[in-house]
Amino acid sequence: MMTGTGVPSIRSNSEPSTFAETEDDANEDEYDKFSISLNLGVRTNPRMAAYRVDDSSDDESMKAEVKLDRLAYNQVKFNERFQFELPSKSKNTMSFWGACTKGLREWNPWTVLVRLFPILHWLPNYNWRSDFVFDAAGGFTVAVMHIPQGMAYGILASVDPIVGIYTAFFPILIYILMGTSRHASFGTFALISILLLSPIQKYSYSPRIHAEDVSSSTEEKYSQAEVLAALSFTVGLIQVMCSIFRLGQFCSLLSDPLISGFTTGSACFVFTSQLEHLLGIDIPKFFGPFNLIKFYRELFLHIDETNLTTLTISVTCISFLLLYDLGLKSHVKYYLKGVEFPIQLLCVIIGILVSHFLNLNEDYGVKIIGLVPTGLPYPTIPPVRLIPKIAVDSMMIAIVGFVISYSLGRLFAKKHDYKVKPSQELIAQGCSSMFGAFFNSLPIAASLSRSAIQEESGCRTLMSTAVSAFALLWVLLFAGPLFKPLPNAILSSIIVVALRSMFLKVREVVSFTRKSSFDGLVWTLAFVSTVILDVDYGLLVTFTVNVLSVLHSSLTPTVQVLSETDFLDLNIDPKCYHDVIESSDCMIVKIAGKLCFANAIKLEESIEDTINDQTNDKTLSDQPRYLLLEMSGVSEMDPATWSILDGIHKVLLKNNQILVISGLQGPLWSQRQLMRILDVIPERRFFPTLQDALAVIHSKRK
Repeated sequence: MMTGTGVPSIRSNSEPSTFAETEDDANEDEYDKFSISLNLGVRTNPRMAAYRVDDSSDDESMKAEVKLDRLAYNQVKFNERFQFELPSKSKNTMSFWGACTKGLREWNPWTVLVRLFPILHWLPNYNWRSDFVFDAAGGFTVAVMHIPQGMAYGILASVDPIVGIYTAFFPILIYILMGTSRHASFGTFALISILLLSPIQKYSYSPRIHAEDVSSSTEEKYSQAEVLAALSFTVGLIQVMCSIFRLGQFCSLLSDPLISGFTTGSACFVFTSQLEHLLGIDIPKFFGPFNLIKFYRELFLHIDETNLTTLTISVTCISFLLLYDLGLKSHVKYYLKGVEFPIQLLCVIIGILVSHFLNLNEDYGVKIIGLVPTGLPYPTIPPVRLIPKIAVDSMMIAIVGFVISYSLGRLFAKKHDYKVKPSQELIAQGCSSMFGAFFNSLPIAASLSRSAIQEESGCRTLMSTAVSAFALLWVLLFAGPLFKPLPNAILSSIIVVALRSMFLKVREVVSFTRKSSFDGLVWTLAFVSTVILDVDYGLLVTFTVNVLSVLHSSLTPTVQVLSETDFLDLNIDPKCYHDVIESSDCMIVKIAGKLCFANAIKLEESIEDTINDQTNDKTLSDQPRYLLLEMSGVSEMDPATWSILDGIHKVLLKNNQILVISGLQGPLWSQRQLMRILDVIPERRFFPTLQDALAVIHSKRK
């Protein structure tokens, strides 16, 4: 029996013969011959163990000692003893198609209603007294930002400026009902407008083109409003379908380094888009790879055209905002008892007043946002016949829009300790864009700058988004003309300062690199490819690298040599530990991971290399008698990997060596019958645990 030191002992009930020396000797029954006694840890079942407690030691791990005494089982006897039976298919285990269609099969009306409309959960529990002040301040501040941004991004997409403001109102009504991101500000976004520009120009005609030129075109042309409606509807439809088929789960492939690097790179595009307004000059638009490089080349060529008054406004506003954020913010917040002061709104009011009374637009050439039209559009039906033509463009817009929005939502959710569900965000964003398509709106996405402002303004729930939407309704109906004299430089300054938190994420690359060099590489690749190649290409490149790394990890099985110790239940890596026992007759190889046809050859090569490394310096007579494969860490096997075991067994048999397998239980044990592996490897060579196999192998030494 085992002593208090944990040294294993083998008790024999009869003369041991362990494994049959030949394939015909198949009736040997180790189950009746050997028992093992181990110190494994505290067990409370009195039938399985007896234990004693030593209170004299200060080490908690040394106070409890357990002596486990049982027979050594092979797999067959183990299954008989514990009545093995394959379980019925679990509710938590489903096929890929089952997971994809799960949403179609769950039709409990109230459950589905609450899942589709999270507002039914958070609105009844809303704390009006403590939260509404913060949400109202953030909502009004962001509403003011929507007006110039919406108009600018509408022009960027080559549609009417008022379309951008429609986008900040109509789709948001649906997102309030279905969304889960509290701090992401949805509406127009520069990158989405840039991606919309190409298909709108390709499939629409310009109002300035003569009718005969349009009729002579070989391809049917549509109005810009029709193309935009079709794009918004198709983008939303793609996102809704992805949600129905649970494709939002693939967002788990978006690692934190990827999201951080991608959003930081995207922030560079937003910053670049504001430089024209900060300097008061016009720069041509560039698209595709290297467009930032081309833009900055043109910027330096036209730098002498800078409007000094506009530059003065920009520098003054940025300095004032930075002074507040870095020095005054904490003091003001203290005196207001935690309420966030809407400093951005104050800048807008001051900008309107100064511009109006000094007549900055006419006397100094300062660009202003201009007249904001009033009224609401009539709903129109998108042209369905155009959808097949724009499907590819819509797919890219849908992916980029969702990835940016989900990335922002996830960053803020992590910071403020709540969860954002990707599938729900997909359907919320998709339904919002589809609804907006009937009201001449762009596909929605979360804006980096507005989201940063909304979060800094102190908002706490989606009520801030509702406040922002209904404030914009008032603007659309009545107050638009009040914003006419607002300089564009004021809004661009607010956007640039709000991006400060995004640019500070550059420091995260150091943290990621310290933890994992690969994570640091992913961050760098995400940032550089996004900035150099453009947003869509950057996302594609980085996502592909991430997927390939996951595939490499999942398709590379773990093959590791283990050595024995003085304790039968402890088998450890000899590369990391030196106090081990070199066994002359048994070599233990641990295999873990998902084994399939894709890594079958790699598995075979790894096992062969491991065996060769251990036996190269040994003569044939000194080589281990047994090769023990410990496979408790294997989650899945297919016919190709079973064939690998078959081949290893045959090679060992030629060298008069024996293959032993442990840890192959449950479904894998039943699967080996379907693979007819027992026709090659006798079932007495299979053991439920590594300790059972070693106990029987050790008996040979007695």
